[in-house]
Amino acid sequence: MQITPNRIEERSILNRDSADYTAIKHIFLSGINEQISMALGQTAQKDYNVTPERFAGPVYFKARLIYVQKDNPTLY
Repeated sequence: MQITPNRIEERSILNRDSADYTAIKHIFLSGINEQISMALGQTAQKDYNVTPERFAGPVYFKARLIYVQKDNPTLY
């Protein structure tokens, strides 16, 4: 199953042409949280060569899962 946002717009506001500043982009996404998160992750991987990191261990993963379930159930 491919997860794509309902709408994605990406445009450069200020292109980098020297070492004085970085490129500035405006990204507009709409969709459900899962779609938006996936699109942001794919943009980070494509544009900035970011790779997902693993959790430090199973205890940390379980604690993080409990935290999200309790304090932000819309993300779970």
